[in-house]
Amino acid sequence: MLSDSPSYTSDALFQAAVLNSTNTYRAAHNATALAWNETLAVYADEHAQRCVWGHSNTPNGENLAKAYPSPTTAIDAWAAEQIHYDRSHPSFDKSTGHFTQLVWKETKTVGCARAQCRDASSGDGDGNAGENGTGGPRWWYLVCEYWPPGNVEGGFAVNVQLVDGKGGGGGYVLGEAVGVGGVAVRGFWVAAVVVMVVFVTGMR
Repeated sequence: MLSDSPSYTSDALFQAAVLNSTNTYRAAHNATALAWNETLAVYADEHAQRCVWGHSNTPNGENLAKAYPSPTTAIDAWAAEQIHYDRSHPSFDKSTGHFTQLVWKETKTVGCARAQCRDASSGDGDGNAGENGTGGPRWWYLVCEYWPPGNVEGGFAVNVQLVDGKGGGGGYVLGEAVGVGGVAVRGFWVAAVVVMVVFVTGMR
């Protein structure tokens, strides 16, 4: 069922939700607050409106999420990847790419967009039919663009600051994250206790 959260349906509340959640996590990891970048938001909207579940060919940092009940819960899921981050080997990993982009210290601006999309059919897990697909449920597609981009090899030790109690093992994610130069690194991880979540939400 498509969420009717005001943080999706109101432009002002959508922007506020993205910035508040993003900057709360950044503050917790010693990174400065991001400013809203309308140019990035326009780019994000162009990609979101295509309803193609996958990364764009962008020089920006890019995080994607599918079918979360609000922008805040999607960003929470990106941030939750921190439990997989190995501070003793600071580098890009497909299981933590959303988190590392979210808190990357050298990133200064963000622009996001959302679109209502529909799967091609109830059995199409990729949802690549566009907004006018038939047979599948409608879902919110969240696209966030970041500049300067994060996940730059060689920069993790400086740009991803973990505080005590952050990082470790366990948890789950479903997704894909953009590395340097827009190269997508795919991954699929599922914990048995959260199989139902995997079928209704997603990240890339």
